[in-house]
Amino acid sequence: MAGAMNRLSRRVQDMLADESNRLQQLQARLQQDPVTGLLEREHLVTQLRVLLGADHAGATGTLILLRVQRLSDLNRSLGHQELDAWLGRLGQTLGAIAGESEFGFAGRLNGSDFALISGDITQPSEHASGVIERVHTQLGEETQTVRIDVGVTAYRPGESPGTVLARGDSALARAELGPGFTAELQLDDLPEGRRTQAEWRDSIRQALQGGLHLAAFPVVDRSGILIHTEAPMRLRMDGQLQPASYFLPWAVRLDLIRDLDDAVLAASLDRLDQGGGPMAINLSTESLRDTAFRQALYQSLNQQPGTASRIWLEFPARGALRHQAELREVCLNLAHTGCKVGIEHAGPEVLDLQQLTELGLHYVKIDGAIVDGIHDSPESQALVRGLCTVAHSIGVLIIAENCNDPDDLAVLPDLGVDGMTGQAVRAL
Repeated sequence: MAGAMNRLSRRVQDMLADESNRLQQLQARLQQDPVTGLLEREHLVTQLRVLLGADHAGATGTLILLRVQRLSDLNRSLGHQELDAWLGRLGQTLGAIAGESEFGFAGRLNGSDFALISGDITQPSEHASGVIERVHTQLGEETQTVRIDVGVTAYRPGESPGTVLARGDSALARAELGPGFTAELQLDDLPEGRRTQAEWRDSIRQALQGGLHLAAFPVVDRSGILIHTEAPMRLRMDGQLQPASYFLPWAVRLDLIRDLDDAVLAASLDRLDQGGGPMAINLSTESLRDTAFRQALYQSLNQQPGTASRIWLEFPARGALRHQAELREVCLNLAHTGCKVGIEHAGPEVLDLQQLTELGLHYVKIDGAIVDGIHDSPESQALVRGLCTVAHSIGVLIIAENCNDPDDLAVLPDLGVDGMTGQAVRAL
């Protein structure tokens, strides 16, 4: 019996490895530039559009544009293969930097232009300087003979991708007038970015003292029945309730994120104690890593078993999957309470399906950029269908985020998606 179970386990692992491989290849063919491995322009713009239009994602951040000058001259001097190898190394460097941010993405806009999206808006100029230094370090002496100009701007919820890219292009045009490999900043219409650290610290603390608010967005199943309500945090700042994207980067930078997560947990438990239905709350990677926070979380939920069974905890996918031991611990320690644990904003990293089998997750919320326009993309449909099939085989629910197009919403249930949320979603 033991031998049979081991053979079955190996076959399942082999199947997951094969399917992960297939889905990763499909995703690369669908979205990536073959030379650099970065997102192609269309898919980078889609990511930016989803971020800007999201109700409670990391929709505030920094856009860095890089332009490699005289690419045709480099092609003649280096040769086609050597230039492609150099561009590949540049792509690896930008991709690695993007991967360090919860909402970071890197793409190739055209032959010579590259873009880096980061969720960090706290120090755009400092961040851009760090990118330039990393490129210098990673590419070494090669950068001495190549001119790269850099334009930097910030973005915020409600803007269009075209507006943000145009502002970045304006900064890039000014950078081209300089000596090269320096950053030009375009922040004229984002005055809130000019606050000092002390002012941000005081503003966040005062807002917390005034009470944290929880918004409400329905997540429904294939029949339109409510699964749970997403409850992202809001703080009253500058005269109105602000989404997390407004203050979260500063909270992380100023080490106030634990205070926010404590307040979110307390507010959600209070609401559930008053008879609210199932609720999903977003917790940070920083709190996932915090042993004291995890212990306080276990204590709170163990003391309220009736409430715990109606709460869904979710962590940002990119950060959580870098700390799998802590994530596995949370799943294990809360399993008996009925609490559901999942990851949100999951992108290509979730295509490594083998790691999901070991974590004990209940659900995965896939990033809206994966489903954006899916009604008109057979390859995207194949990607999501494959992901759902394997996820279901290991007992994991798949929920699609940012479903804003009714046409996309109509095809997702047939692909196997278990739940949906977004502007086009209404609960029955």
